[in-house]
Amino acid sequence: VRPLATSRRSHHIAVVGSGPAGFYTTKYILKSMPQAKVHLYERLPVPFGLVRWGVAPDHPEVKNVADDFHSVATTYSDRFQFFGNTTVGDAPGAQGGPAVALEDLRRGYDGVVLAYGAEADTRLNLPGEEGPGVLTAREFVLWYNGHPDFSHLKVDLSRVQEAVVIGQGNVALDVARVLLRSPAELAKTDITAHAVAALETSAVKKVTVLGRRGAAQAAFTNKELRELTRDPAFTAALDPANLEACLNEASQKEIASSRPRKRTMDILQGMAKQWESRDTADRVLEIAFLRSPVGYERGPDGVTGLRVAHTRLAGQPGSQRAMVTEQEEVLGAQMVVQSVGFKVTPIPGVPFERGAVVRRGAVVLDREDQLAPVFSAGWLKRGPTGVIATNIPDAQETADAVVRIVGGGPAAAPGLAQLARLGRA
Repeated sequence: VRPLATSRRSHHIAVVGSGPAGFYTTKYILKSMPQAKVHLYERLPVPFGLVRWGVAPDHPEVKNVADDFHSVATTYSDRFQFFGNTTVGDAPGAQGGPAVALEDLRRGYDGVVLAYGAEADTRLNLPGEEGPGVLTAREFVLWYNGHPDFSHLKVDLSRVQEAVVIGQGNVALDVARVLLRSPAELAKTDITAHAVAALETSAVKKVTVLGRRGAAQAAFTNKELRELTRDPAFTAALDPANLEACLNEASQKEIASSRPRKRTMDILQGMAKQWESRDTADRVLEIAFLRSPVGYERGPDGVTGLRVAHTRLAGQPGSQRAMVTEQEEVLGAQMVVQSVGFKVTPIPGVPFERGAVVRRGAVVLDREDQLAPVFSAGWLKRGPTGVIATNIPDAQETADAVVRIVGGGPAAAPGLAQLARLGRA
């Protein structure tokens, strides 16, 4: 992003959402438009989004990116303001704060960037899903990280001996690891006290992390997978026959063409060597491939099992699909966590399609009459994929669009009338 040579007029930009996408976009706008001012709106009282609420407590190094966000606020303190507990849309903020209509922002600013991420869950909607014992990974993660929306969530692990996590991304591994790690070790992190208290009563002995496809298609990273093999609190194991079933001809070609996948296979083969020792281990984390959830078994106290169908892979390398077979089994489980993705929540006036905004590049809505153009960044823009660092080039693209479209035009009202109405100016 190149700095924009302009006159001394000040453009005012509203950025909605203070997670990585919002902060990175703010950073590149302020860096590229030396006279611009940015107001960052956040539904919650505090900033940082996914960095604060979505990172596992035993991964503090990932949260170090917040230092960069702090530096944005301090470096550009004369041109940056944060407004927490303020929702853009119809609903009030998390603590009953004000709601601002998107149209009001478009009238009060020269440009509006939507970067509020994905605040809903993708659900499987299987038979027996509703009721005690079934959570989404988002709910569980936000609960143990202290998100105010989930402080009321009741998580009773005292009756849970077996748990199943559906999905094989990094978040799924985080959930499994937190369920099995020593509460005393987790208490040394910034995990919430209520989560530690629940984990101290936990009866969990086994967690199964399952996926519909095979080892070559799993979404977790090698760093996260390898970490499971090094934790003394549990044994990470994999059925050798299950691993072998994953290695059809197409999958072998996928592995042969990818160095990271070769490393994945090395780690999984190490887990397969631990299969026989699982019966004597105090706690076990099992990886299971080629299993598709079909429905839940329930008893009077909640979920008792997850019924799964065995699958087989079909298709060309890089585009294989999981085909359900007639073979089924029931995995014992008193808790099931669905980790199958997130959904973006639309707001009035913004076109959405297939889980993201309808856009051209970063542009969502063009300038019209007295309404400023609207841009997008992060998960709202590309769908809920990628890691924190994925937001850097994404934010640079959005900032470029803001510079090109807003920076070259006249500066309008700075939005102070809107802020005054909210009691913020």
